[in-house]
Amino acid sequence: LCGAVWRGTATQHSDIHLQLFADDSKALEIELANRGVDYRVGTVAHFAGRAPVEVLSFTVPCALPAGMAMAHLTLYGELDERGALKSTTNQMPDRGNLAAVAQLVESEQTPA
Repeated sequence: LCGAVWRGTATQHSDIHLQLFADDSKALEIELANRGVDYRVGTVAHFAGRAPVEVLSFTVPCALPAGMAMAHLTLYGELDERGALKSTTNQMPDRGNLAAVAQLVESEQTPA
């Protein structure tokens, strides 16, 4: 997870950004197609400044007033994951893996 949702600054107009690290990006496209997901394919800049990477974008139902949000699945190779959790600032990392997202959700549900 990355972007405004990860940083905790998302609004009802923010898109959901997920970065996926796998060497078989076609398997994800096949899975989305098998589930009837209407997605579009594009490219975005690589977070480390390398060649552009593929992104799959589609709408997902959610609890927002509009009832839908845009999700973007950015596809990286497995080896890209090694440098992915680095921060560009001295604060929290720019993205969180599944364990970090679970911990974030848990901390949000724990009463202060």
